[in-house]
Amino acid sequence: MNWEFVPAQEHFEAARAKWDNLNRLQGDHILLDSEFTSALLRHFGSNAVRLGILQNSTQPAMVLVVPTRWGFWETFQPSQAPMGLAVFGYRDEHGACCSHTLGLLGNFPTISSANGSRRLRVP
Repeated sequence: MNWEFVPAQEHFEAARAKWDNLNRLQGDHILLDSEFTSALLRHFGSNAVRLGILQNSTQPAMVLVVPTRWGFWETFQPSQAPMGLAVFGYRDEHGACCSHTLGLLGNFPTISSANGSRRLRVP
């Protein structure tokens, strides 16, 4: 898996078509539509929000994450978004992609939040 993390404020607009394509592959959820996501970033985002892009032709994915403190990351999720902002071009039923992503965020993250209330522990 080859993840790239870039500042979301600067790079999300250019990635909107890919984001929407991944969303369509998994049911086209209205709360994951790039129009809504872009507005959330514009009005509630900060320079700390990172856009993660998985460059994998068979298992593409994108996620918006933000550090909460040293070693802690969570999906970018302002109160207007009732779910973590992540889109996958495949079913990640066992969370393998999420676990791998956490290991790439730096500072050896041990705890993450995928929806603001559920914590994931990664060894």
